[in-house]
Amino acid sequence: MALVLTTLGLRLAAQPINDECFSSFYLPNTDHYCSEAGAYTNVNASPSTVTVPTGAGCFLSHTNEVWFSFKPQTTAMYIKITGAAFGLGTLQNPGIGVFLGPCNNLTRIGCNLVSNSTNQVELSVESLIIGATYYLLVEGEISSSGTFQICLNGFIPPPSPESDCANAVVLCDKSPFVVDTLLGVGFMDPGVTNTCVNQELSSAWYKWTCATSGSLTFTITPNNYHPGFESDDIDFVIFELPGGLDDCANKTELRCMASGANVGLPFSNWKRCNGPTGLAAGDPDTEEPAGCTLASQNSFVNALDIVAGHSYALMINNFSQSGLGFSIDWGGSATFQGPEPGFDVTAVQAFECDKTIIFTNESLQPTDSIVKYLWNFGAGANPSTSTSTGPISVIYDSFGDKKVALTVTSEKGCVVTQIVDFFVQPCCADTSTLGVTATIQNQVCPGTASGYIQGIGISGAPEYQFSLDCINYQPATVFPFLMPGDYTLCIQDEKGCKNQVDLTVLPATGFGVEAGDTIFLQLGDSSDIHVMTFPGLPSTATWKDTTNLHFAGKSIEDILNPTVLPTKTDWYVITITDDAGCSATDSVLIIVDPYKPIYIPNVISANQDGINDKLTVYGNKAAKINGIELFQIFDRWGGLIWEKENLPLNDASMGWDGTLGDTGKPVNPGVFAYMVRVNFLDNIPVTYHGTVTVVR
Repeated sequence: MALVLTTLGLRLAAQPINDECFSSFYLPNTDHYCSEAGAYTNVNASPSTVTVPTGAGCFLSHTNEVWFSFKPQTTAMYIKITGAAFGLGTLQNPGIGVFLGPCNNLTRIGCNLVSNSTNQVELSVESLIIGATYYLLVEGEISSSGTFQICLNGFIPPPSPESDCANAVVLCDKSPFVVDTLLGVGFMDPGVTNTCVNQELSSAWYKWTCATSGSLTFTITPNNYHPGFESDDIDFVIFELPGGLDDCANKTELRCMASGANVGLPFSNWKRCNGPTGLAAGDPDTEEPAGCTLASQNSFVNALDIVAGHSYALMINNFSQSGLGFSIDWGGSATFQGPEPGFDVTAVQAFECDKTIIFTNESLQPTDSIVKYLWNFGAGANPSTSTSTGPISVIYDSFGDKKVALTVTSEKGCVVTQIVDFFVQPCCADTSTLGVTATIQNQVCPGTASGYIQGIGISGAPEYQFSLDCINYQPATVFPFLMPGDYTLCIQDEKGCKNQVDLTVLPATGFGVEAGDTIFLQLGDSSDIHVMTFPGLPSTATWKDTTNLHFAGKSIEDILNPTVLPTKTDWYVITITDDAGCSATDSVLIIVDPYKPIYIPNVISANQDGINDKLTVYGNKAAKINGIELFQIFDRWGGLIWEKENLPLNDASMGWDGTLGDTGKPVNPGVFAYMVRVNFLDNIPVTYHGTVTVVR
């Protein structure tokens, strides 16, 4: 098959490469991942050309979005976009949307907009197909653009939070999870008002029965926590339920943690109580009251020893009432009671795509009956889900690493998920017609990683994956931020068929500036600077310092060819940019000889014959116009007899005429002393002393 290559010219520098769904940036890490601060931007992004599903409750503007893609490795994903907050970006009021691909037939999974001034938006999406390609849209409100950070966290979701103990979510294992929104409270509960927390504000309740006695620790982290910045104040209380999971009326307090924000004091006073909270082994406290006023308070209390067969409840309270949620990670040796999902995987012929694979249920029910099964067979599976107890026959139309999740729900409300990994071998036929083309963006600006390659699959069995090392493949077609050089673009379709092509990203073509050779001048002299730019005139040209530069006009040509009247040796730096936003800088050294020639006569006749009648100072253009700052004449005894300030050089009419002060009375012939202070263009004055003889 013939290879078709398209090489683009200079791209508008500010237009993001991932401006379209088809050129999305692939995010390979979906587990506790955060990008660098301000790593991404939507500056100069344009509306998408693909149809983006909208609907009730989703008010995205779709005017300046950029696109990312990811493959979830769990059935739920927590996504956080941080713009102009915590020093992590500049984007105001971000909005996000998540869609199931392909790009030409998107299905909306969820979306959210900033509803306050935090410039941070969150979204949790559930019931995801493990390993399928999802697309993440990020935008700013109309006319809002800037940089932002992306955070992803895959998790196994518990049921939605409840605000009363009686309806609390039953936990059956210690899987971590994320709650993106925490709003409202349930009925007034005296069991809470009598604790250090005092009241429920925005609360969530969880309860469990201990299966194996041991220690229990956990860490609750507010979703808007960033080290060094004030975050939501999360409080909690742990109770024992003496009569079992339903005995909320007789619950007894075991641990209480209410320290955190103290609005009456500066943040620095209670910073130690800000952010994460929980149970920590070895902490000296079993209770921390509100306010963080004690030196021992740190928002953690001591770990708890729980007993097999006993039931417990955890109330988590967002005192700040921001509407934002939290994440929780569990630790310790104790375990929770619950069903134990499990299954076996066998192949009828082979673990290969387009072949039948059998999933056999082997779940255990040690405490109560399992009442619901939900299978998630992952990307490429047919069927993709099932609620059957099994066995279930599945055919994968794609090869590769697969993850299958079985979620079971017990009679008591326990929800537990097990995920199993296995590999499906390729089933590429010898008659495969898979080919590959590419669009190449050459380096835009010299010295920058501004090239990119966008792969395009031909025929074969979509969906395609691409790689530049033929080892690590991604569903996104674009490989951005490339330096000039030779690359091999590899393609792989869902049957495991492969093809590849060699490509070259060319360097940027000769954009530059030459400010010229060193110029030698004497103080007071001027010179023209002639700047050369190539390949042609730039779009802008700027001198770092224009103090001693003079321009004939405001055109680019005028700016490139100034006249310089320097006062000292210095570098003169010019920066040019082109329409693509590339910049180039050069400088010219101008060496100034600070020679300051001064001549002061030593005899004047002072006889009013118009010849050598007055004493003045003679110099060249190195001196200022009124360069004689001070001119004094003294008699032989040191007495001041004449003084003037701010006189011009080389003007005899302004000099001393051999008289006493302003009296007009001639002095007697003789020798007189003078002191002259002259200032120059470099603002470094020089004082001269000498004598002059007056003759008649």
